[in-house]
Amino acid sequence: MIPWDKLHGATTHFPSQLGKETEAGKTPLTAENLAVRGRSFFFQSCAHCHGQDADGGEDAPSLLKLQISGAHMALVIQSGIKDEMPSFAKKYNEEETASLVAYLKTLH
Repeated sequence: MIPWDKLHGATTHFPSQLGKETEAGKTPLTAENLAVRGRSFFFQSCAHCHGQDADGGEDAPSLLKLQISGAHMALVIQSGIKDEMPSFAKKYNEEETASLVAYLKTLH
């Protein structure tokens, strides 16, 4: 796993969110900021199934070294997988989903 002070290479497939100012006076949403924020969302919603280190658990697979695109990750997060994983569409908006994807991409 990449140390948090080395997240500068984090990327996402939601370029419309990168560099965009949030509310007045807040930090722009860089790839690094997205990944740090996504880490928090991961621990809130994903770690209990996928493990604290994202290496899988009894009920969910490892998320390390995912071989799917960021767009596919976002689709799975938003839509879920029937009888395997719930949809998070009501919990996370597009920007928050982009944050989760950015964090997952740092796990490679």
